[in-house]
Amino acid sequence: LYDALRGGASQDTLLRETGHPNTYTYTKCLSEHLVTEQKGSVPLTIVRPSIVSASWQFPKPGWIDSNAAFAGFVGLIGAGHLRAIVGKRKAKLDIVPCDVVAEKVVDAAFASASGRAQVRYAVAGPERTIGVGLAADVISSCFKRHPIGRPPKVAYLGPDNRRFRMVDWQRHKAPAQLVQMW
Repeated sequence: LYDALRGGASQDTLLRETGHPNTYTYTKCLSEHLVTEQKGSVPLTIVRPSIVSASWQFPKPGWIDSNAAFAGFVGLIGAGHLRAIVGKRKAKLDIVPCDVVAEKVVDAAFASASGRAQVRYAVAGPERTIGVGLAADVISSCFKRHPIGRPPKVAYLGPDNRRFRMVDWQRHKAPAQLVQMW
């Protein structure tokens, strides 16, 4: 950890040594540990959401103020720009609406404090997860009914193989190169 704080450890080494899948989860873990160590007598509750998406009810159904993370995935499919995706159709996504996360944060803020740091989760849970393939299908279906750009169509969802590279080139890279040449 000392090498990491001094900038002397490589990203790959840190991830391998800690077992984190990516730097996002690693830095979240570091942040939680640092805040917990430095909290002193201040009550601390950490809220850990899963994949945050558009609102369920408030301020209105479907509201979102960002195009980052999962919202970017939704927007790119919906606008007809993302047509080839590397992923497993049946891989489960735990998606939670942003207003549900906000409710958990407010609940945590007003909960009775203990001396220990607490962790609360804002997740959909195993019974409410959705497969990547079904998510892509639902997104496409919704934006076909409410278009915002080109017609949405996920032409490929599967492993990074020759077929993916062909569809990716055909649907993404070749059109981009043509536009750039024009």
